[in-house]
Amino acid sequence: MESLEGIRFLVTGAASPIGSALLEEFARGGASLLAADADEDELDAAIARLAEPDDVFSHVLEGDDVVSWWDLTNLVAAYFHCLNVFIHIARPLPEVPVRALRPDALGAAMSATVESFITAIARLEKYLVEAAREDRFGAYAVIVVPFDSRPSVPGSLCLASATEYADALTRAYRGADLDIRVHAISADRDKPSEVIATLARVLSPVD
Repeated sequence: MESLEGIRFLVTGAASPIGSALLEEFARGGASLLAADADEDELDAAIARLAEPDDVFSHVLEGDDVVSWWDLTNLVAAYFHCLNVFIHIARPLPEVPVRALRPDALGAAMSATVESFITAIARLEKYLVEAAREDRFGAYAVIVVPFDSRPSVPGSLCLASATEYADALTRAYRGADLDIRVHAISADRDKPSEVIATLARVLSPVD
């Protein structure tokens, strides 16, 4: 990616293979980083691998606990003032044969994945709005839906659901004269370089 100096990133799911690779890429570009994950040890390890780990802020999420997310929101306010990019690495959905799919269980898993992203955007909206109004780079929110290299029916269905929400949110923000771009992308969890290439295309400065 090109120079990211001065651009503020929040990555949730930062201890995952994809999240860790993104932290490394963003840090190389000079971005300001806040990394969050529920796994404290893995999060610490991901940050320790960076060239300048002391420059990265971190937060341990307690699952979907409301207090933990509000703490994260407060950190965004304290460290950044506004937020250019929020990237949410979704939890991988279980890979099961098509014949074994239970629609009710799959629907619940997809809803939880997408709703956690939507809820997070709602909590962070104030800081995305500030970036959309004040910053040349603009504001983006991206959900990354991981899958493995096998055909992934749950993953593809979840991506379709997330994309629908993302498109609706983008239209809503533009209807309010705010250029906050919301994207859903799929990602082979074993090939983070493909995620980086996709994000490089997605994260183009707002004109």
